[in-house]
Amino acid sequence: MKRVLSIVLALMLLCGVFALASCGDSGSTQTSSTTDNLGPGEGTEPTTVQTEMPAPGEDDEYGLKPLAGYENVNFGGKIFTFEAVLDNADWNCYEIAVADEDASDSLSMAIIRRNDTMMELYNCGIEQVASSEGILANDFATEQCHIDIAATHYNLLGKGNGNYYNFNDLVNLKNPWWDQGFVNDVMVDGFLYTIIGDFSLTSFDATWVMFYNKEVLDQNEKLRGTDLYALVENGEWTIDKFTELVQKAKQDDGDQVMATGTADIYGLVTSTFGIRGLYFGAGASYVTKSEDAAGNTTFTHGFNDNASLVAQAVIDIYADDAVTIAGYTTVGSQLTNGLTLFAPETLDKARNWSDAGLKNFGIVPHPVYSAEQLATVGYKHNVDNHLIYYVVPTTLNYDLSIISNFLELWGFHSRYIVYPEFLNLYKYNWTNSEEDAEMIDIIMNSRTFDLGYQGNWGGVDSELISGVQGGTNIVSQIGAELGGVVEERAEQYKQTLKENAKA
Repeated sequence: MKRVLSIVLALMLLCGVFALASCGDSGSTQTSSTTDNLGPGEGTEPTTVQTEMPAPGEDDEYGLKPLAGYENVNFGGKIFTFEAVLDNADWNCYEIAVADEDASDSLSMAIIRRNDTMMELYNCGIEQVASSEGILANDFATEQCHIDIAATHYNLLGKGNGNYYNFNDLVNLKNPWWDQGFVNDVMVDGFLYTIIGDFSLTSFDATWVMFYNKEVLDQNEKLRGTDLYALVENGEWTIDKFTELVQKAKQDDGDQVMATGTADIYGLVTSTFGIRGLYFGAGASYVTKSEDAAGNTTFTHGFNDNASLVAQAVIDIYADDAVTIAGYTTVGSQLTNGLTLFAPETLDKARNWSDAGLKNFGIVPHPVYSAEQLATVGYKHNVDNHLIYYVVPTTLNYDLSIISNFLELWGFHSRYIVYPEFLNLYKYNWTNSEEDAEMIDIIMNSRTFDLGYQGNWGGVDSELISGVQGGTNIVSQIGAELGGVVEERAEQYKQTLKENAKA
């Protein structure tokens, strides 16, 4: 399939503007009614918040039109280069610019359509290079500019080191294509050096959810007739109900000893990571943050009385012999082989198992602690700290309004072209029922990014998990011994952001 991009690049070459393909070129021009034309290093005016927009997937043509207020943007043929994570062992990695021009899968075609739409509407191109090539690292070392935007992972809180721009200065973070949960949880004192949104597909894959085996549910006489989806829809999916079902699901193979690798059927098989998912899902946290009217952030450790109640409920679950903690690779096989009713895992396993031909699993949210939590906080789904996110390096050597406009447009067209296709794959290809599709909607809109976990402040994550494994509720102890450490680390992080802030 011949790409329109190839034709345009050829025309650009003939017109003598091929040099615009480099990040270092500052000769690209643009006009926009939403952004002032400011010089490098200066803050950009926030773009107008977009209102009255359809939900992703409601209007197939919406993302093929210019974003309102950006109709006159012209990037002058500039090529925006992404450094992309394409070979990470943790996740399914998604291309930003599809290398195979003949790709026929629906997601690749959606990515191509987004990039071609932006090229046609705004006169720009999008290309990717693999992060493993180390081009951005070389840019930092040599003060050159070859990368406009980089996808990266690990060390989420280490990006406020002065090497990256604050997204709060580049874009309007209230626009819906920026992940609002991420913005609310991760921005500190107005500083946000990393971003995810409807374009960062792997961040959705990295969400911890609760899988269940449909055959185990149907074949167990104690469970037969249980409708997990109805429990969710009726507001009855609490940790007490979850515990009840876990206990009922247990089936000993006759030797009175429960063990993995046998015919025993558990109610819950989980890695230690699953402990954290239940704890966060039931409304607890490692740290909470709040902002005053001026946007100043205050942190408080989360090891309070409510967290103690949640921890005890989780401890009670793991103390039952219907539950076992297994090696990470064992959890999935126990579930897909029908040897456990429940297994917490990251959402990407739905795709992996579906691609392997497995259809015996379903998805539900993590249970809430109580109906009160559901009415106030809602469901909560922890996102793994290995998620992939995006940064804009300070090596850029052109007008920042250019990258600001590009980011808003890339986010907008991703939301209405790529994200609906990705969401539909999860709803109708990688899961197995209309009810699963409804659960996906709940999960996608209830993701959390606890900074105490993301930054491993005070080492509280391992302490909590060890306590649960040992059957001891040490929340009060953690609060007394490490709560102050968590808050001190938070203050140190705040100070680091301020000291390294770019003018």
